[in-house]
Amino acid sequence: MKMFLNIKLSKIFINLLIFLFFTLCSFLVCEIIIRNTLIFEKFGFQSPLSLKERIEKHTKLDQFNNKNIIIIGDSNVEYMRGSKHNFLEIAEKSLENNFNIKLLNFGFGGAGIKDYILIFKKLNQEEIQFKDVFFFIDNHNDYFDYYYYIKNDLTGSEMSDEKVFDKLDFSIKKFLKKSVFINAIYRNILKRYFKIGYGKSLDNNINHLKKIFNVDENLIRKRLEKIPQNYVKLSKADIISSWWLSFALTLPEMKLLDHFGYKEKKEEVSIAIANDINTINSMCGQFNKNCHLFFLPDQVTLNKKYHKLYESLNFELNDNMSSINYHEKLIADLLKNEKIKVNSLFLTFLDKNDIYIDLDTHLNFYGNKILSKYIENYIINSVH
Repeated sequence: MKMFLNIKLSKIFINLLIFLFFTLCSFLVCEIIIRNTLIFEKFGFQSPLSLKERIEKHTKLDQFNNKNIIIIGDSNVEYMRGSKHNFLEIAEKSLENNFNIKLLNFGFGGAGIKDYILIFKKLNQEEIQFKDVFFFIDNHNDYFDYYYYIKNDLTGSEMSDEKVFDKLDFSIKKFLKKSVFINAIYRNILKRYFKIGYGKSLDNNINHLKKIFNVDENLIRKRLEKIPQNYVKLSKADIISSWWLSFALTLPEMKLLDHFGYKEKKEEVSIAIANDINTINSMCGQFNKNCHLFFLPDQVTLNKKYHKLYESLNFELNDNMSSINYHEKLIADLLKNEKIKVNSLFLTFLDKNDIYIDLDTHLNFYGNKILSKYIENYIINSVH
């Protein structure tokens, strides 16, 4: 009897191992398929390397290549870093084969101009060789940082911290985020239909902004009632979209004022931006680097389709939105007699449809392809 029981348990154990093996194989197959296709938008699920890790990686691989080009920016640059869907990876494929040019991605989600200064300074202290550096400024939200810092009387040292880019702490959540397949299930099935974690990101973002800017909760509730329910549902189910909706609910006037400078603290914001741009300009000369500045347009200026999207989100817009962002013009005028090359990407994206992630300000794969072609041609004609 005991022997029979042992045999039965052995069979169960073997069957369990077989089941686990085929489950793991199925998971790996799904992971490979979803990573290499456009079944769904994968942005937000990449596992970013810290600044320290990226420096170590490129020091080993690209230390002696004097044709390296450093690319600094926010999540628009970091987007799916290391995959064939990122505009730098697409452009680099041709540039490396034909000219031995490597594009080193130092984009970090949530970074701003003050962070770009910190990253640039750090890179010049390392052994990576490079002559050119591209700074990508996001007209959608890079200037808002200054309004926030000045309004809350934060000092320069509190604005940017190298430690933010060098966090190496481990957690199960971060480990699981490396799997695109798991995140696809969580984002598109568990969260949206089974309501696991549903609305948490939106609530957290609203509460965060509400406390900073003292926005009345009843006003937020009234604005929420005006927004189409399909947008609200998507925002509650998606961690990225929840940020833009929370911004629309708490500060809907910001999209309009951004194009004329901020109504409040306008002079202080302009002076702070100018000071940081002058710092970048000085560093370019100090480190003997060729610096290039690119302005990523806010899609509300590009065409009526994106304009209507923002109106649906309750941003207060009008038909006279300028194609040139107020702060972009401020920076361009400041640098017109300097060596830094200033480039607006407005015309590159003008009247292009379906180039953004739904209910988001980030370019999707097709938008990244358009940007990659521009960057490739720019490098061949202006850098190489």
